[in-house]
Amino acid sequence: MAMAVLTRHLVLRPVTRQALSVLKAQRTLSPHSASPHSASPWFSSSSSSFSSSSSSSSSSSLSSSFLFRQPNSFNSRSAFRLPSSSSSFATAALLQQPAKAATTTTMGSSDVATPTPAPLTSTIAADVDLSNYDDEQVKLMEEMCIVIDRDDKRIGADSKKTCHLMTNILGHNLLHRAFSVFLFSADGTKLLLQQRATEKITFPDAWTNTCCSHPLNTADELVEKDNLGVRTAAQRKLFHELGIEAKDVPLDDFHFLTRIHYLAPSNETWGEHEIDYILFMRPQHKELVDMNPSPNEVRDVRWVTKDELKVLLEQGVTPGSGIIVTPWFKLICDNFMFAWWDRMMAEGDVSKVARAEEVEKIYRL
Repeated sequence: MAMAVLTRHLVLRPVTRQALSVLKAQRTLSPHSASPHSASPWFSSSSSSFSSSSSSSSSSSLSSSFLFRQPNSFNSRSAFRLPSSSSSFATAALLQQPAKAATTTTMGSSDVATPTPAPLTSTIAADVDLSNYDDEQVKLMEEMCIVIDRDDKRIGADSKKTCHLMTNILGHNLLHRAFSVFLFSADGTKLLLQQRATEKITFPDAWTNTCCSHPLNTADELVEKDNLGVRTAAQRKLFHELGIEAKDVPLDDFHFLTRIHYLAPSNETWGEHEIDYILFMRPQHKELVDMNPSPNEVRDVRWVTKDELKVLLEQGVTPGSGIIVTPWFKLICDNFMFAWWDRMMAEGDVSKVARAEEVEKIYRL
């Protein structure tokens, strides 16, 4: 199958009706298009307590129209709907459980990691040609992500490649666990941002928070008590992407705030559908942590103040600015970031940023 090379260096645009109609057609025609949901779509207004304020085809004509910048008015609930046909997806029975409110998952429900599950076996698509992508990034697509239901309950595992194909996200509602780290200066006045490398398969060259990735389907990163698995994964990826040593970002210094559930395409082939754990960190041993970014992961880094971040976000929605901002980072900033930052500065302690009601919720954005 001829594959379209991932479009680089383009300013992302809003999802168009044309792009969505093409995706719907792909789901209708694809043998992998059956959905595990036989009733309502996965995003319904009745199931959420919070609203956001904000290819495998030889033809690449869709690339420029589908690349994604999320405007303030964009709401992923109304933009994406799943088909209602039956599915042979192996975990369909688990995923067909009734929708619940965004506060259902209780943290720290498991004291130890359960045995590593086998990969999911199903009709999920994973036949996309990766020969035109960077070799290191292709290798990382073999990592096993933690597959979850909408209440963040672990139901299996599958490859990073499988989990990030829009065919599987829209056609099978495939959802995985993720995290986003926000690393501040010691005085709390600056936040470390990174620009994702051009080599990245999803969201290349986009500006985002300090580190965004996935806990893997391994014993140490499956531990749910006190979010230890997620914090362990965050420490691992800070070193992998930014060269920040574990001693400079100890596990106890990661502070969990809340989780967000979102869906966002990178292009017509790749995208994200995650429950994302938000972690704040404000190391006190030095003003700015030492780092040695990997050029295969990170194109640039920048320490920004609140005002500078606001300017960057505005540039991200300004046509012709050349600035791309990842959709999850924009969602977090639009809905939470500045209130959290103000709270951290007022309290003088990053451990006091989280509120009990936020910790227990999964915000559906």
